[in-house]
Amino acid sequence: MGVRCYYIALSLVIAGFGREFSSLKSRIQELINFPKDARFEVAQRDLDIWSEFNGRNHPYLAKKYNLSLRAIYDIVKRMKAKAMEDQIDLFDPD
Repeated sequence: MGVRCYYIALSLVIAGFGREFSSLKSRIQELINFPKDARFEVAQRDLDIWSEFNGRNHPYLAKKYNLSLRAIYDIVKRMKAKAMEDQIDLFDPD
C-alpha cells in the first residue's frame, strides 16, 4: 500500500471521529510510520511526469510510474494549471 493510501485512510478515520477525538491524529501518526520526505517524493514524481509529458503519452507515463491513467490526467491538469499561474498575461494593463 502506498504512502498516499495511508494519508487517505488517516484522513477518513479522523474525519469520521470528529473534534472529540482530535488527539487521535497524533496517536495514529505514532502507530503508522510516515516517511518525512513523502511529500517531496510525490512532488518530484509529478515534476518528472510533467517534464516527460508530450501531450500523447498518458498510457506510457501511467505504466512507467505505476499509476492509473486517471491519476496521470489529474497530475498533468494540476501541473498545467500551476504553469499557467506563472505566465505573464500580455493583455493585462496592470
